Amino acid sequence: MNHARPMKQRQAHERRRGMATVEFALVAPMFVTITLGTIEFGNAFQRTNVLASTLREGGRLASMEYKDVLLEGQTANEKVVLDVRNLMTANGLPGDEAVIEITHAEGPQEGTTFILSDKSNSLKCFRISVSLDYADVSIFPTGFLQGKVLDESIVMRKGKSVLAE
Repeated sequence: MNHARPMKQRQAHERRRGMATVEFALVAPMFVTITLGTIEFGNAFQRTNVLASTLREGGRLASMEYKDVLLEGQTANEKVVLDVRNLMTANGLPGDEAVIEITHAEGPQEGTTFILSDKSNSLKCFRISVSLDYADVSIFPTGFLQGKVLDESIVMRKGKSVLAE
């Protein structure tokens, strides 16, 4: 007894295999693009969260008393910028590539440089802002987000208030 398939059935089976190959060739590039885009946007989201937590820590350090930790000739603003850069580097971000600014967060001086060591700035709000080109943290060389910038900022109050006893 010969169990070989008839010629018509074999030809139909071969055509179906060819169709699957064509369908895969059409769908695969779209699937790969969506997958890589998802990974890249996930990376951008993760890096933004790391940047935000780094700024929270930098803002906390800036609002504290720091006189005992300044190096000779170092200003408080330089110390905070250095700390933020070091925190970024410790968290896997290129701290040396970041643009970091400390500015007034409110009032008529909003946007101008905030001097942390100035006694008249006590209890005033300041903003620490960080900008970083996404190309510096992208995991793909293709540049899905080429030209985009990661921007984060945090507003803190300088010093602490003393309650009357």
